[in-house]
Amino acid sequence: MAIRTANINVRVDPELKRQVNTILTELGITESSAITMFYRQIILNKGIPFSLILPSAIVDENKISTEDLNRELDKGYQEYLDGKGQSMEQAFSELRDELKL
Repeated sequence: MAIRTANINVRVDPELKRQVNTILTELGITESSAITMFYRQIILNKGIPFSLILPSAIVDENKISTEDLNRELDKGYQEYLDGKGQSMEQAFSELRDELKL
C-alpha cells in the first residue's frame, strides 16, 4: 500500500528560505522532512514546540548608537557592582527551568 501524503503551500521570504535550505542541506534533511519533524513535535507537545513570547529589553546593536550601547553596558556593569547580578550558572539554571529543559 502506498503512503499517502498531503501538500502544503506556503509563502516565505526568499532569503529566509535560502538560509534555511543551507542549514538543512548541511544536516542532510529535506524541507519536507523538516516540516514533518516540526508537525510531529507539535503533536508531541500538544502545541508549538517552543515558547512564543515577546523578548523584553533586547538591544538591537544595529539600531542603537555607540553612545546608547555604552550607556546600556555601563548600566549593566553598575548593576553587577551593586550586587544585583547573578552568576552565569544561576542565570542558565533559571533559564533551563523556565524553558523546562
